Amino acid sequence: MRNMLWAIAMGLAGAVAALPASAALVTYNFAGTIGAVPSDLGGVLSNGQTVSGSFTFESTTAPRAPASPTQNAFDALTSFSFSVGGVSGSSSSASELQIDHNPGVLTDRFALVSRASDGLTATGLPAGASINFFSFRLDQNAGTLFSTASSLPTDITFADFDTTQLFIFFNTDNGLEIIDGTLSSFGPARSVPEPATLLLVGTVLAALGLLRRRSGNSAV
Repeated sequence: MRNMLWAIAMGLAGAVAALPASAALVTYNFAGTIGAVPSDLGGVLSNGQTVSGSFTFESTTAPRAPASPTQNAFDALTSFSFSVGGVSGSSSSASELQIDHNPGVLTDRFALVSRASDGLTATGLPAGASINFFSFRLDQNAGTLFSTASSLPTDITFADFDTTQLFIFFNTDNGLEIIDGTLSSFGPARSVPEPATLLLVGTVLAALGLLRRRSGNSAV
């Protein structure tokens, strides 16, 4: 019986180790404030309002061809959302992340771009207005943050960067309107294990506990 329990426990432990590497999906949260607001958007947006959001990307995504050693776009985003004032936007087919790394020439840059043409939509806008484009970028002036522009980083934080900018473009009756701003926070969301993983780990621990108790009883 003891050998059987041990075999079951080891088998379950192996199953945990063989679970799919869902860690390739990385989620980041961000927040900031917007600047001056055009009059035709003033009914729902105002200077100094907080903008916040999150995005999830597949961290193992290869650069879009043709790849460059210094600047690359990655079609890695699986979801993106933001809110500011009375406006909420989202996309499940968001466009891209961008990485720049060219020491001595350019800053190291991490940027997100989401376009209406790629599925970005927004609600809460005045009549006649629609979302066109959302983007932010974070720059490290020394150019030492990244070791390559050919892969996506997964452990960067707001403190790694020197300057930030965000831009939201809207189509209005007066033409294309742009609101800019800055970020005040940026970092990875806390990872939460999937229920199936928690159940499997709990089963392993229970089996090992039972095996330990049986071993103790055998020694008496």
